[in-house]
Amino acid sequence: MAEIEKEVERRDACLKDFNAKLLAASQAKQGSRVVEVSKSMHLEKKAIDGLLEELEKLTVEYDGLKAGFDARLRALDAEDA
Repeated sequence: MAEIEKEVERRDACLKDFNAKLLAASQAKQGSRVVEVSKSMHLEKKAIDGLLEELEKLTVEYDGLKAGFDARLRALDAEDA
């Protein structure tokens, strides 16, 4: 999960860089560059969405497993008491 979070952060930094490039291209009235950067931004956003979706699934799975382990641990502790 930590790897996915780092990848999201890395891609978010790329997105910020693309935003600055988009602004510069827009101010310079470079239409083709605006289109190019916009497409790159779209791909980054799509990748981030996919990573966040994967992270959400893993988090749900982790929470379910943790709850099961915690319940088992409580049961074992109760047996020892």
